[in-house]
Amino acid sequence: MSSMQVQLQSCEGETFKVDVEIVRCIGVLKNMLEDIELEADEGRTVISLPDVESNILKKIIEWATYHKNDHIIHAGDEQDATAKAMSTWDADFLKLDKFTLLKLILASLRWDIKGLFNITLETFIAMRRRENTEEIREISKIKRFPSDYTPERLEQLLMEKNLLQEILKLL
Repeated sequence: MSSMQVQLQSCEGETFKVDVEIVRCIGVLKNMLEDIELEADEGRTVISLPDVESNILKKIIEWATYHKNDHIIHAGDEQDATAKAMSTWDADFLKLDKFTLLKLILASLRWDIKGLFNITLETFIAMRRRENTEEIREISKIKRFPSDYTPERLEQLLMEKNLLQEILKLL
């Protein structure tokens, strides 16, 4: 007997047939499934994820499929999820460019996938630590850091910022 399935639809309209047990790994969708009658559905139920691109949805499904039996996915304790060491599979899975990794972080946060959120965030932080100052400036479009200014100029900028905040309070 095959397990029950639903279809997940990305913002581009692409649909993916997914076992219900996999969908239950996605916190927000787990709650949604409780409100849907699936017994006679035979995989016709479509759940739209309007803010998730197809490539990110594929990654979420891949991750949830691999981790579907992990207690971390089903536990609500974030400390427990963070304490689990990242597996070799997860490390290989997260060999992504920064922008894809950021999209995966946002999707896992939005859709309440704690285990995925924790490892993607941990990977992103490690990636940023390896960057040098010039790379950070280029990515962040920051022209100057506070350390580039003289103490006098920093003081002037802080006074201007404080003055602007006081003006905004009056409005």
